[in-house]
Order: sequence, then structure tokens, then C-alpha cells
Amino acid sequence: IVLSNAVLVVIAIPFFFFSKEYQRWFWYINQLTPGLAEFPRLALFTYEASYYSLLLIPIFCYYAFKLLFRSITHNKWITVLLVTVPLILSFSFGVLGALLLSGILVSAIHWKKWIKYKRTFAIFAFILSVSAIATAFLFLFFPQNFIVVRIQNILSGHDTSANGRTIDSFSMAWRVAASKNIFFGAGLGQIKIITIDLVHKYYNYWGTFPRYDIPNAMGETLAIFGIVGVTFRLILEWYLFFKTRVYLNYYRLTLFIFIFIYQFTGSFISNIVEYVIWIMAFSSIFEQFNVKNMPQVEVKVNH
Repeated sequence: IVLSNAVLVVIAIPFFFFSKEYQRWFWYINQLTPGLAEFPRLALFTYEASYYSLLLIPIFCYYAFKLLFRSITHNKWITVLLVTVPLILSFSFGVLGALLLSGILVSAIHWKKWIKYKRTFAIFAFILSVSAIATAFLFLFFPQNFIVVRIQNILSGHDTSANGRTIDSFSMAWRVAASKNIFFGAGLGQIKIITIDLVHKYYNYWGTFPRYDIPNAMGETLAIFGIVGVTFRLILEWYLFFKTRVYLNYYRLTLFIFIFIYQFTGSFISNIVEYVIWIMAFSSIFEQFNVKNMPQVEVKVNH
């Protein structure tokens, strides 16, 4: 999968410099955030860049832990580039943000165990240092860079994409559910029907709709199944978390935290990729990444 994707990425890169007609063969073109022109983001043959980056998460996490567990013995840095570059080129801040936060949380949960081993400690220290330096460099010397502008818009609440997938989605979901029954929701298939009248009423918009959905999995659950549906969804997720002992495996724990966060910031209830990630988190896979199998590196950090 990694090699096939890498070949397609190599083919796609030249198209970044072509006209929009040809860019769209491999790149998703939209306005990344207010204040910037339209910007191509890698999507290959998927319908959206964020969907493509979501597909890469299980693969990226798999190789990240292979690197931490010293399982990659040949061409490890080439492997890192092959799984990292496509994810970065997608420029999906929602996916990358959830991935970063899940990595921080897993590190915080197991920091006492990880800090004992020089290799793991060095890798995380390097990643954090490079990230901090790169962020500071962009903010200080390239304040109009699209990454800086996007981050500033998100923090100030002016990013239309972030707002649309979070605040606006939950606001619309609440109104859709409340139009029928806030506790049990509006029911399946009703969002496309009810949304039209709600937009007319609350937003005074009478034009053509580019989409009739709520781009947020938890928000969509609220709209369709109401408060009861949201409660059941959360209870089921945490029941399966403890039932399948997700916390005993670094890989599964990372996937669980990632997709748990992401369901509040994007996706939709019929997203096959999201279900695959949930299934992987609750399955007994990749036991080499079990907590008890952390490699016993001889050289430890001195205390």
C-alpha cells in the first residue's frame, strides 16, 4: 500500500504546477481559509483531501510504532518519508491536529515507561523540538504563510472550514433534531429535507446548496438520533474500549484516541474509513505493539 501510494504521489506532484483542469486529477482545490487564494491539496483519487489523509492514518501509525519498536531495520528514513510526505501534502488540519493530539496524549499516558528508553525519548524530543522551531520560524519570518494564516484564523474563530465542521455543524444538528424531537432526533434521511427550511429561516439563504449534510459524525448522530443516540454512541465506544482492552496496545490506543477526537471535528456516520479505524482499534491486531512488548533497550536515560 505504501509503495503504491508513493508511486501515485510521484505522478501527482508534477500536476501541482499545471492548470486547475489537470490539477484536479490528483489534487483537491479549494480556499484553504479566508484571506488566501485557492490552494491545491493532495487527494489522489478520493473526493476530498481530508478523506485521503484519513485513509493514511492507520498506515502512518503502524510505521511510526515500527520505528519506535526498532522493527524497521532497512531504509527506515525512506519509509518515514513515504508515509509522512503524502499526509503533509494533504494539508488536512483536522486530521493532522487530531493525530498530533492523540500522539501527545499517548505519550502523556505512558511517559514514565517511555522516558526510560533513550531511543524513544530521543525521537519524541527531536519531533517536539523540530516542530517548535519550525512553528516559531514561520510565525516570525513568514507571517503571511498559508499555514500561519490558517492557524491564526482557526484560533480567532474565522476559519470557515473549522467552524463548518465543528460549531456550525453542532448548531445545525441541534436545530434539525429539535425540529422533530431533541431526545430521539429527526430520523434517518431527514437532514437533507429539514436543512433547506432551516437555512432559509436562520441564515436567509435561498440559493443552490453545494451539499445537504452535516460534516461532523457526532453532529450528524445528534441530528438523526438525538441526545439518546449521542449518549448511546459514547457509551458503546467506551464499553468496547474497556471490553477489548485497547489501553494494552500502543497502536490501538493511538487509533482510538485519534478517531474519538476526530468524530467531534469531522467525518460522517456513513464514513467507511472511520468504521475501519474503529474496528482496528477494537480488534486484537499487531500484538507486537502491546505495552508489555516495549523493547528492553539496554542503554537507558540516566536518572
